[in-house]
Amino acid sequence: MDILQQYILFCLNYLTDLTPAKLLEMYMPCILLDTPRYVISKYLLFIWERILEIKNAIIPPPDPTDHMYAPFVSIIIPGLNEEEGMIHTIRSLLENKYHKKELIVVDDGSNDRTFEVCLPYAERGKIRLFRKNVPGGKTSAANLGLSVAKGEIIIIVDSDTSFDSDSITRIIRPFHDRTVGAVAGNIRVRNWRASLLARYQAAEYLHCIFLGRRLHSALGTLNIASGAFGAFRTSAVKAVGGWDVGPGEDGDLTTKIRKRGYRVVFIPEAVCLTDVPTTVRGFIKQRLRWSRGVIRYRLRKHLDMANPFSSNFRISNLAVIMDSLFFRVFLPFSFLVYFTYMLAYRAPLIPLVMGLTWIIYGVLNLLQIPLVLYYSDRKWEDAKILLATFIMSPYNILHRVVRLISMTQEIFWRMSFHDPYVPKRVREQTIKW
Repeated sequence: MDILQQYILFCLNYLTDLTPAKLLEMYMPCILLDTPRYVISKYLLFIWERILEIKNAIIPPPDPTDHMYAPFVSIIIPGLNEEEGMIHTIRSLLENKYHKKELIVVDDGSNDRTFEVCLPYAERGKIRLFRKNVPGGKTSAANLGLSVAKGEIIIIVDSDTSFDSDSITRIIRPFHDRTVGAVAGNIRVRNWRASLLARYQAAEYLHCIFLGRRLHSALGTLNIASGAFGAFRTSAVKAVGGWDVGPGEDGDLTTKIRKRGYRVVFIPEAVCLTDVPTTVRGFIKQRLRWSRGVIRYRLRKHLDMANPFSSNFRISNLAVIMDSLFFRVFLPFSFLVYFTYMLAYRAPLIPLVMGLTWIIYGVLNLLQIPLVLYYSDRKWEDAKILLATFIMSPYNILHRVVRLISMTQEIFWRMSFHDPYVPKRVREQTIKW
C-alpha cells in the first residue's frame, strides 16, 4: 500500500469516527459567527424588505420627493500618470445623463501626457483642469479639487473607472435627506474576464460590496464611501477638513463624517466599473495597502468612537469598531494560532480539515448566490462571475494570508507610513496615528 492509499485510509477512518457532535464542535466558530454574519443576516434583510413592500402596498407611503432633488455636483478626478484611463473616465462622465455637474480633473504632477490629453476638453469648456508641479498623492489632489469645487455635492472617482448613464442621478438622490453626509456607489469589476484572479475579485465584490454594503447600510453601520465612486455633502467634507493623508483615505473621510452625526448609505443602483489587478503581485500590493488603512484609521485614529465617554460615541459607531476588531483582527490571528497548533500537533489532519473547511465555506458562498441574482440587474453576467464561487478557497486563503501579513506589519511596524503610495516628503509630515 503506497503512501497516498495509506493517507486516504487514515482520512476515511477519521471521518468514520467523527461524530456530528465532534464536527459541530470543530466548526462552532463558523456556525456561531460566519454563518449569521454572511448568510443569515442577509436573508433576514431580504425578508424585512419584502415585509416593507407588503406594508407599502397596503398603506402607500407619501410620494417621494427625492426625484425632484437636483443639486449642482462637482466630480473630482485626481490622477497620476493616467494618460489612457483618464480619457475613458472623462468621456463616461460627460455622457452621463445628469447635466448639473462640473468635472474637475487634477493632474498630480504626472510625468506622462495626462495633462496634454485632457487639455482639449478643458479648452472646450468640458472640464476644469488643474496641474500640480510636484506630486502630493491622491489626498493632495482631491483637496485641491475640493478647494475649487462649486457643487453642493462632491463626487470623488478614480481615473480608471466608467459609469452607467444614470449613476450620478442615482447616487445623489439620498442627499435630499439632510441627515445623509456620504453615499457609497456600487463598484463592479470591468475586467473580470482577464484572469481567474480577476474573476475571484469580481465574485468577492458581489458578495462583499453588492450584498455586504446593502446590509451595513440598512443597519446604519456602513463606514466607507469608496474613493472609486463615493459622493459627499460638500459642507460636511469641508467641516471635517477634507481628505487626510494616508491609505484608506476614503474610509477615513467617511468615518470623520460619521463622527459629525451624518448618515452613510449605499445605493446599489449607482454603478461604476473598475479594473482590478490581474496578477498575484498586483493583488497583494493593493490588499496590503487596504488592510493597513483599516488598522491605521479605524483602530487607531478613530478608536474614540468606541469610548462611551467620547462625544463621538454611538451604538452604531461602536458596532463599526467592534466589527473591525473582531472580524478583521481577532479572528484572522486566531486562525494563525489554530493553524500553528495543527501544524505542531495534528499535521496529518491539515489537508482533511482544509478540505472540510473548503466545503463548508463553499456552501456559505453558494447560499448567497440566490440573493445576489435576485437583486442583480445583470443576472446572466453575474451568474457567470459567480461560477468562481465553487473554487474560491485558494483565493480566500491568499487573501487571508495577505491580510495577516499586512495587519502584522501595521500593528507592530506602522508600515503604512513607509508606503510609496504617498510621496516620501508627504509621509514625513503626516501625523503618526
